[in-house]
Formats: sequence, C-alpha cells, structure tokens
Amino acid sequence: MKDSRSPGEGRAGFSLVELVVAILLLAVGVLALAGSTAFVIRTVTVSDLGTQRAAALQSTIEALRAQPFTSLAAGSDQIAPFQVSWEIDPDGIDGPHSRTIQIVTTGPGMQAAGGGGMPALTNDAVDTFRYVITR
Repeated sequence: MKDSRSPGEGRAGFSLVELVVAILLLAVGVLALAGSTAFVIRTVTVSDLGTQRAAALQSTIEALRAQPFTSLAAGSDQIAPFQVSWEIDPDGIDGPHSRTIQIVTTGPGMQAAGGGGMPALTNDAVDTFRYVITR
C-alpha cells in the first residue's frame, strides 16, 4: 500500500540540529545577561561608595564650619567605613582671613591600578580634598 500523505505532512516538531542551535543561542544570551548583571552590580556598588564618601566629607566640612574660626585645628574622625583626617593651613588664600583645610578620606572605593591597568575596588582607597573657610 502506498502512503497517501504528501511529503512533509506527517512531520512535526524540531530536528536535532534546530534544537542544538536554539540551545546555543539561549546559552549565549544567558551568559551575556550574567556579564551585564555583574557590571551593573559593580557600578552600583562604586556609586554607593562614592555617595557615602561624599556624605563623610560633607559631615566633616559642616563640623569644621561650626567651630569658631580661631579654634580650627587638625584632627581625625571615623565616619561610617571611612577614616577622615584633616590638616589646617593657617595661611589661606586670603592671608589671615581664611584657612585652607586639606581633608583626606581613607576607606572603600576605587583605586587606580599601577602600570595603566584597570581601577579596582579596594578597602583602602584614599581621596584628598581641599576646602577654604573664610572669616
């Protein structure tokens, strides 16, 4: 007896080659998504640390501005994960009417790698800021 079906009429589903190609495409997509997720997490972490560092710096500046001008002195403080220290230069940009303050924050953040490599997250990144208080 002859088969009365037309060619291709009885076939249903995917071939093995189609299945392997689909799985390969799916795997490449999932790996790309995983790499993007790691990048986003690192970027958010760096941004969060930058915000915390700026808050520690702002807190220190506000505390120094609250002191009488004549009693400004060097010191240090621990603010969240950051060690903040400052030095006072009595000869500011306006002579005796201003004080230049050098504030150094040490704590988690991005540290430039030596030899032109990529910056890396570290627990002892150092940033230096200068601030001027006038009388």
